[in-house]
Amino acid sequence: MPFAGACWIGYLLLLAPNLGLMGHPYTAADRYGYLPGAALAAALGFALVRIPRGFWRVLAGAACAAAAAACACRSVAEARTWRDSATRMRRLEAGTDDADLRAILVAREAKLRFLSGDVREGRADAWRERQRYPGVGGVLLVWREIAPASPLSPDVAARRLQEWPAAPWACLHKQVAAEELANGGIGEALDHLDAAVALAPAYSEARLRRGLLLASIGRPGEALHDWLALEWIGDRSAPVVAGNRLLTAQLAAAYRAQGEAALAEGVSTARPISVLHSFNVPAVAPATSAALSR
Repeated sequence: MPFAGACWIGYLLLLAPNLGLMGHPYTAADRYGYLPGAALAAALGFALVRIPRGFWRVLAGAACAAAAAACACRSVAEARTWRDSATRMRRLEAGTDDADLRAILVAREAKLRFLSGDVREGRADAWRERQRYPGVGGVLLVWREIAPASPLSPDVAARRLQEWPAAPWACLHKQVAAEELANGGIGEALDHLDAAVALAPAYSEARLRRGLLLASIGRPGEALHDWLALEWIGDRSAPVVAGNRLLTAQLAAAYRAQGEAALAEGVSTARPISVLHSFNVPAVAPATSAALSR
């Protein structure tokens, strides 16, 4: 019994880091049980050793071998559904009675098709799922991630961002950047945002996020490029407009922190008065153009 108690305490200690005490929201994955399960396996092993030699030990060994064989067969069958994400999602769809979860899985399948290059069909399927289940948060989130954005540039103004061949990869880089930033990887997040902007220069959300990140880490000179580009792109969707106001405030604060009062004032009061498409240069009010040109 003292040994069984020690194994139980060991199990709890190994399990503690995976309880999500510091993460909100938190979802435990089954793989988190592998290492703590080693403590229970040790307890079982020593329990088998305590069985006297003879019939009962042979019976216990045979039961363990049968259980191991059953687990191995189950693992092989399960592994076949992990060949790719689409196969796995279809398996989950077939195995759940939760209508909301099934709707989320179908929307994620549509997103996979979108990211793999089947842009139009993926977006159409996600939109249909969004119409069917407007109150399911997971479906709405998927749609927001692949919804139409601003045009790429004047020469393709009639085509939405997601209809451009490189757009799925640009969206993917933007999503990875958000994940990296959530984990504290500022440099990695910037690398992915750079890649997203390189693939889709008029991807307003990627430019906005990069500008906000650069301004927040004290690099307003680089963030200014994205601020000017956003004015030129002219995306007037509510999230981008609200984000641009925040970017303007952060830019001004960053310039003030560096002692650049003129630049801070210029950014705070600048208003685009025209767009010089022929040169791809945004024009600003004359009173602030000198400060911004620095």
